[in-house]
Amino acid sequence: GRAIGFRLKDGNRDIFILSSAGEEEYFAESPGNETQPALSPDGRWLAYVFRDAARSGGPIIFIESFPDGGRKIRISDEIGGAQPRWRRDGSELYFVATDGTLMAVPVEETDGALKTGTPTALFKTRVPPLSGLGSRALYDATRDGSKFFVTEEKETPGVDTQPVTVLINWKSLLTRQ
Repeated sequence: GRAIGFRLKDGNRDIFILSSAGEEEYFAESPGNETQPALSPDGRWLAYVFRDAARSGGPIIFIESFPDGGRKIRISDEIGGAQPRWRRDGSELYFVATDGTLMAVPVEETDGALKTGTPTALFKTRVPPLSGLGSRALYDATRDGSKFFVTEEKETPGVDTQPVTVLINWKSLLTRQ
């Protein structure tokens, strides 16, 4: 019966919870910008991006308990990060570092407390991590985290690529012999 989102208010982006009655309650509100909320599969944790205009450096990924908030767990450090996404079983959090590397952080909940590991580089992408600090991620993972689907920019700007053709119901085109 609740939804989360973020919006621009007075030049600042904050994350809020919208009740089923239409009332807004701020979850993350500060002079900086909180964007890209990603709710854990069990609905108990919220990962999001924080960027402070007064701070030099890139955006930071945080996790907080949801919906009551609490202690912020900093996920990305000097590598920065954006586009947080949870693995479907909640055991990892993925994000794109400021250099475009897809990162994974092990996550484990024990007795209501969240324990996170060290971010590990998975592979380099051409995903622009800082463009569109909006709500969508330019990648997703399979349920078990073994494969990733990534939307990337062209390797060489200005060079046309060949179109992709998808043939549906191709078996009907086969002739029997």
